Amino acid sequence: MLRLAGDGLVEVCPRHGMRVKPVSMVDMREMREMRATTHDMDAALERDDLPAWAEADERFHALLVSAAAKLRLTESVQIYVGQSHRVRMQTLRLRPIPLTANRDHENVVDAVEAHDAMRAREIHYVHREKSRRMLIELLTRHSLAQL
Repeated sequence: MLRLAGDGLVEVCPRHGMRVKPVSMVDMREMREMRATTHDMDAALERDDLPAWAEADERFHALLVSAAAKLRLTESVQIYVGQSHRVRMQTLRLRPIPLTANRDHENVVDAVEAHDAMRAREIHYVHREKSRRMLIELLTRHSLAQL
């Protein structure tokens, strides 16, 4: 229960126990924005517009981090955004069409909407790990990585 409280899904009420937190209007707006971003990613791929896809992908991850409402996490992630963007632009035309990334993002939003923080975390971790391995492989194969 404490882990759920830490994930923001339950509220500790001193001398009264715990209660499941209701979904707030802010939560609904954030989920709607994340869902809209995944649709933007699909639309960009339909137009074969990889730069627009990359922009929507970055927006999705920024929304996901900001939804965590953890200032220290947000600050830490911002340190790597610029580096990540450069790698993304370097490999954009070298990578396979990122259809699975879009589905991963939709699955994360589904888990968040279902208040399944553990599932959302697991999906996102696997997604980031697949992306990391793929980018390293592309950078190595095309001699884009600095030794």
